[in-house]
Amino acid sequence: MGTTDNQPLDLRVNNVRALRIELNAQSPNLVGGYRENSASAGVAGATIAGGGRSGQINRVASSYGTIGGGMDNEVTSGIATISGGERNSAGWNWSTIGGGCYNRITSYSATIAGGIQNKATGPQSTIAGGQYNQAGGQTSTIGGGRIHKASGHYSTIAGGDTNTASGHTSTICGGWDNTASGTLATVAGGAENIAAGRYSFAAGHMAEASHEGTFVWGDSFSWPSAKSTGPNQFIVRAGGGMIVTPLSGRLKPAAQLHIAFDSDIGRPHLFLQETQNSDFARLRLATTASSATQFWDVAARPGAFNIYYHGDRQNIMQLFPDDATNLLTMRNGARLTNGGAWTNGSDRATKSNFAAVDSRRVLEQVAALPIQTWNYRSEPETARHMGPTAQDFHAAFALGDSDKSITTVDADGVALAAVQGLHQRLQEKDAQIAGLMEHNAALEERLAALETAVKAMAQQQAAAK
Repeated sequence: MGTTDNQPLDLRVNNVRALRIELNAQSPNLVGGYRENSASAGVAGATIAGGGRSGQINRVASSYGTIGGGMDNEVTSGIATISGGERNSAGWNWSTIGGGCYNRITSYSATIAGGIQNKATGPQSTIAGGQYNQAGGQTSTIGGGRIHKASGHYSTIAGGDTNTASGHTSTICGGWDNTASGTLATVAGGAENIAAGRYSFAAGHMAEASHEGTFVWGDSFSWPSAKSTGPNQFIVRAGGGMIVTPLSGRLKPAAQLHIAFDSDIGRPHLFLQETQNSDFARLRLATTASSATQFWDVAARPGAFNIYYHGDRQNIMQLFPDDATNLLTMRNGARLTNGGAWTNGSDRATKSNFAAVDSRRVLEQVAALPIQTWNYRSEPETARHMGPTAQDFHAAFALGDSDKSITTVDADGVALAAVQGLHQRLQEKDAQIAGLMEHNAALEERLAALETAVKAMAQQQAAAK
């Protein structure tokens, strides 16, 4: 053992160097391990605790850099630390590599805990482990997995495979081939999801939240993608149906959207509210073939309930619970009065192809029409009704578009025509009776005249005796 000023001091065991102390004007370098491990010229305060071998030496090229062990590791610049592993490279101040192999840091205060071929290029970025990961955003974090890129500032990828968090403060919890490119966007997991809008959220499979404030869930189907179409949407693609119920695991969806719960009396299962009293709360019904003007609205506002068809932009039906005249009105003029009377639409302007009616024939048909009492099969036997069957009515009068029903207009019309036919019959009878009465009066006058003549003759005969 020997030294002179500013010359290295070698500590040997069995003539094998165990530690070299390199003196300098600032702080000595401590170089241990393989004999060719080295601190570069001009470097002060460097530490190599051990490790290294032929062709794979550990080297500190910056002052106060540290290598704890392993082999082929290099601190290239700054006050960086490599604890161990193989072929790791740490540059810039305060960067740290815990172990693993082929890991590289090129920015300050970055950390790679381990793994294989990970790269931390963003300031204060962190890679906990995994393989082929890149943390390029400032204070970005990758928890593990492989082939991830966290390029957005403050972005996070917890794990998975081939995920990219490029949005500012974006997050991917896991999964495969997911992208969070929007600011403060989140992909919860799954595969092939995209959260591109600001504050957006995507999860499941092939969900694309491309607009601000959107939530998109995709089920296991691969096509079509579940996509947002505008900001602040909540979109769910659930091919097996969606159920909203506290009875988890006890019910299966009976529809695409199934809402079920044991509610208190008066609590609705679905509540739609329009906060402007001048407008309607609307439920819209449409098919994929519906155009921008061909769909149905069920709409309500204070004092009115409408069923509206956008194909002709008219109300089909309106309910007015507070109206003093009509409770229900129909577009064709039919209405139900508030008192309970149904009024059919019968405007002449709505009718065509008028034809005269043989009211006497109608009377004969009514007289021959089987009229019975009966009950509907869906009602109890005690709920009796009276009238013809639709088949008998249609066979007699050929009215309506079916032999399965009788419209009130046709029943009323037949009754009125029969009354007219009966009226004609009564008029004829009245005429016959009047004629007979006139003839009888004439006969009575003749009889009276004959009686007078006979009485005169009798008187003359009596006088002659």
